[in-house]
Amino acid sequence: MGKFCGTQSGKLVPFLEPKESDICIEDIAHSLSLQCRFNGATSKFYSVAQHSCHVAQMLPTDLKLCGLLHDAAEAYIGDIISPFKEKFPKIQEAEDALLTIIFEKFGCTMPLPEDVLRADRRVCATEIRDLCAFPSSLVKEAYDFTINPWSTKKAEREFLLWFSALWGAECHFSI
Repeated sequence: MGKFCGTQSGKLVPFLEPKESDICIEDIAHSLSLQCRFNGATSKFYSVAQHSCHVAQMLPTDLKLCGLLHDAAEAYIGDIISPFKEKFPKIQEAEDALLTIIFEKFGCTMPLPEDVLRADRRVCATEIRDLCAFPSSLVKEAYDFTINPWSTKKAEREFLLWFSALWGAECHFSI
């Protein structure tokens, strides 16, 4: 496929030089619902889409859409674990460039606001506490709710419902 990422809708997105017209929220929701957090190192399947919904839920209204979309680039390049991206900064640069296009399309701004980063870290700590066998020293500032993984279909639907409510546009559900 060369320098393109194929999507569920049939689009071929040039991941190094995407345009706003390449981006489709239904493709994002579908892909993120099928990607497992922590590279699959969880006790149960837990999707990036559900994670994104939890991050959005923890934010004030004006940041909820940014929180929902904070990992949207992963729909096109995968959920690459942070320690790996730290070793290879070009991967993080490519992800940031793709996220910038997504954010521009949906009216969010880069860089990610600190409140979104903080909510992301706290949701991550909650996920580690509830779903991972990682050392408890990694759990700092977890939220008081318990993570109960959704099915992939529910994660996709919830992501699209959140998006529809925040963006004010109807989404096409493939599920």
